Amino acid sequence: MNNQTDNKKDNKTDNLTLFITLCEILEDISKTKKRLEIQEILSNYFKKINNDSSLLITVLYLCTGRIAPDHYNKEMGIGETTIIKVVSEVTGLKVQKIKQEMSVTGDLGLIGMKKRVSQLFVSKQPKLTVFQVFHTLQSLSEEQGFKSINSKINKMISLISKSNPLETKYLIRLFEGKLKIGLALKTVLISLSQAFSYKRYDVDSASSITSSSITNSVLPITDSHIPHSTPHTYSLNSDCSEEVKFAYNKCPVFEELIPLLIKHGPYQLNNYCKMKCGIPLKPMLAQPHNNINNVYKKLQNTHFTCEYKYDGERAQIHKFDNTFMVFSRNSENLTEKYPDLEVNISKFPYKNFILDTEIVAFDFCNQKILPFQLLSTRKRKEVRVEDIQIEIQVFIFDILFFEDTELLQYPLQHRRNILIKYFSNPNTKFKIVTFKDISDVDSKVDFDLDSKLDNGSKLNGDNLINDKNIINSISKDNNKTEDNNINNDSNINNNITEDNQIQEDNQIQKDNQIKEENNIQEDIIQSIENFLAQSILDGCEGIMIKTLTTHSTYTPSKRSSNWIKIKKDYLQNISDTLDLVVIGAYYGKGKRTGNFGGFLLASYNDETDCYESVCKIGTGFDEQILSSISYKIRHGLTISSNIGGESDGGRGIEIEEKEIKEIEDRDREDNNNTIKEININDNTNKTNSIINNNNTNNIINNNTNNIALCIPKPPPNYIYTHNTQPDIWITPTLVWEVKAAGFTLSPIYKSGQHSNKKGISLRFPRFIRERTDKKPEDSTTSSQIVSMYNLCNNTEENEDTDY
Repeated sequence: MNNQTDNKKDNKTDNLTLFITLCEILEDISKTKKRLEIQEILSNYFKKINNDSSLLITVLYLCTGRIAPDHYNKEMGIGETTIIKVVSEVTGLKVQKIKQEMSVTGDLGLIGMKKRVSQLFVSKQPKLTVFQVFHTLQSLSEEQGFKSINSKINKMISLISKSNPLETKYLIRLFEGKLKIGLALKTVLISLSQAFSYKRYDVDSASSITSSSITNSVLPITDSHIPHSTPHTYSLNSDCSEEVKFAYNKCPVFEELIPLLIKHGPYQLNNYCKMKCGIPLKPMLAQPHNNINNVYKKLQNTHFTCEYKYDGERAQIHKFDNTFMVFSRNSENLTEKYPDLEVNISKFPYKNFILDTEIVAFDFCNQKILPFQLLSTRKRKEVRVEDIQIEIQVFIFDILFFEDTELLQYPLQHRRNILIKYFSNPNTKFKIVTFKDISDVDSKVDFDLDSKLDNGSKLNGDNLINDKNIINSISKDNNKTEDNNINNDSNINNNITEDNQIQEDNQIQKDNQIKEENNIQEDIIQSIENFLAQSILDGCEGIMIKTLTTHSTYTPSKRSSNWIKIKKDYLQNISDTLDLVVIGAYYGKGKRTGNFGGFLLASYNDETDCYESVCKIGTGFDEQILSSISYKIRHGLTISSNIGGESDGGRGIEIEEKEIKEIEDRDREDNNNTIKEININDNTNKTNSIINNNNTNNIINNNTNNIALCIPKPPPNYIYTHNTQPDIWITPTLVWEVKAAGFTLSPIYKSGQHSNKKGISLRFPRFIRERTDKKPEDSTTSSQIVSMYNLCNNTEENEDTDY
């Protein structure tokens, strides 16, 4: 009997390791768009395997379409042409036939599932496990060079030959790196937390900052510096998603996270899941704002600081074991790009640290910050120090880890004190960010209006009692003369006059207090504006405003209202540029014939893993940039553009030449007005002469990782309307920085679409530059666009708003 029970358990475990089991779960998810249903389906599956660390880790990577943590820089390197060849081999279809099928389905996975030939099932193949699939995908990333293509194709065919049709569908999608079922990383982490929330764990007294770390701290620490943690009480099935997301964001490696989650549970996870040098945590982000007055109101009665916002590349710098590593904001390893930092880092004689920084191109002769475009001309791989032409300066604005001590939970003031004391070395390319601390907490007059009014009320009460005594005295003594009555009346009038005087004095004091507070507010706002103006004169793109003491911990991956960014064009309606994904292109006409004349842009919905159309763009490009963009897109062309989805016969973008000219004229006028309003000398806006010696194509970086492919049909996760359908659909790889004059509700765009069926679009969008440092998933999200729309329209606190 026991043997039968054990056999059943083994069979159950074996079934959970099968790839078909995971495929069935993914197929169920693909049939619903409801976020809560998706979480329930996935969490129920995770519950069945939440005691098997190896299995759960493998499944998590497959669910997110990854083969390794981001900072490993591992990619399978499989292009669409290669996958089409594989589909041709396993289905018996000719390549041209597959391309025609693509124009109908737009999905190679569906084609592979539907067209599998029966010969593959003649001999019974052993069932695929998730381990076999994952290890094969990892081995594909290790194949390098031109000759590796045939080897990769053989491995892919071998894997598919062991699969049934449903497995084939998801194998092909894994080769592409996209499951296309609307399963975002955030949803996976929430489902993971739910899979562990029902279990009971032993609660101990471990804290996120141990006593040993406090004792060994590099600075004297008072009680006010220590972030105390109280014992966590919880009920089964309570929401613990924030705990799991926080742990993942500070240590985004499933191999580190899952064993601790299984052993200690989600509620204590952050007591044991620690930061590690060499593993980049997800960076904290700032909220854009367009009004300094409103920013002051948010931060009133707090200590806050203003910092320069440099126009460079955000970088996380790790030092450990006598080596160093540099990571981008999306965890890409950039160490090879900056070999000249090694000598500078070695001048800091500390065991380990993690710095949050901004790297800018810098002219040391003139002590001047150079434009970001120059920094983007640096090679990314195999850079030799002797070949470097563009020098860099590293501005440090935060420290997250120092001498084996995590600093995330410490206030910014304390973290900055460490920077100032230990990283102010003038003989390096490292420099502390320029900052100015501002606070009105200590400036206010100690004036308690309520207590003053209470005292006044008591005086008035005493006078009323005296009045009654006088009246009673008059009524009792009828023999008093008329003169005495007159004198008594006079005393009453005097008392009333005194009461009025007291009230008047209180009002004057209140008015003076309000006036003084207004003067303080005006002085602080003027101080912020002056700091912003000076930052622009010094070559920056704006300032950051951060809380300094209270609510000033570092929260990885969070876009926090405790960090606010204001750029130099904050006086315009939109306070920040947007990073949008190119999903389509329109044929050019007139002088743009032969190139693409406009593009369809989308925001990323991180809840549904979809790209929601937000605007068309046709301005901001000169002819050289436009030619470069068109070449870049056509360079990745693998499918003939004329077999795409429905086309309007090459109508081109619906912006006439006259309208384009009007928009460009308006852009120039807006820029001139902004400069005048901030009182910046025109000379500061002149581009450094070095740019003139560089080709304009530097704005469009030819990084092979960002090659965009034309596709004949939009993927299922493209959300758009027929009115905006482009001539050519493009894979979501290009991220562009875009500036606009404002937001507007639109029935034909889908970004942030709400119950009123209208989405949000941009007014007069214009191209600024390509963001090669960002993946599509790191672009501006639809929820951020909703927040920015509310901010610009003063609806963020309006309960009646549609957004």
